[in-house]
Amino acid sequence: MRTVPSRFPRNLQGMLVTAVALGLVLVAFRTGVDLVTDDLPTTGLAGRWLAEIRG
Repeated sequence: MRTVPSRFPRNLQGMLVTAVALGLVLVAFRTGVDLVTDDLPTTGLAGRWLAEIRG
């Protein structure tokens, strides 16, 4: 039984899937951090620190 070769080699396809998965994890992490820190009062230590970081 012959198999038809794919357009991309398996290792390149695996690297592409890994890169997309890591990108999605980073987007989810940043969104989660934004949602958690959105309600912090600006008068507290954490609020002032985040205001400096965000610019």
